[in-house]
Amino acid sequence: MVRLEKNIVISASAATVWRVLVDPERSLEWEAGLVGVEQVEGLLDEPGASCVQLMNFRRRTLEGECMVTEAFAPHTRVVRIQPPLTRRALRRERLVEAETGTQVTLELEYETRGGPFGILLDTALTRPRLAMVLSESLRNLKQLAEAEL
Repeated sequence: MVRLEKNIVISASAATVWRVLVDPERSLEWEAGLVGVEQVEGLLDEPGASCVQLMNFRRRTLEGECMVTEAFAPHTRVVRIQPPLTRRALRRERLVEAETGTQVTLELEYETRGGPFGILLDTALTRPRLAMVLSESLRNLKQLAEAEL
């Protein structure tokens, strides 16, 4: 299992960040690479809530299922993602109140595809790309949550 982790401090309360985080319509504004959300009914704020995410990858639109497996508002959410680049993935989102706002941590754990070749491909392409996506997503989330104030 490969693990990536990125953090950012957002000048907003955890409740404000949470509202942006769990709204599937807002996910288009903060999740890097996401171009659409389908088959969603309500907020993604409780176990079992799910949607289909449409992602851009190398000029193609790919589908991936996103299902909430844990949610403890407004502090922790875990989503299982069935993305096209990995066998399976879990993204943990932690929100911790701090003096200057809320520290948000996105942690992604995933299994690679393709045996030894998949490991090589992961090291050269997939892992750096996913790290960039996490960082960009956090910057976008920060911008949206701080604009809510």
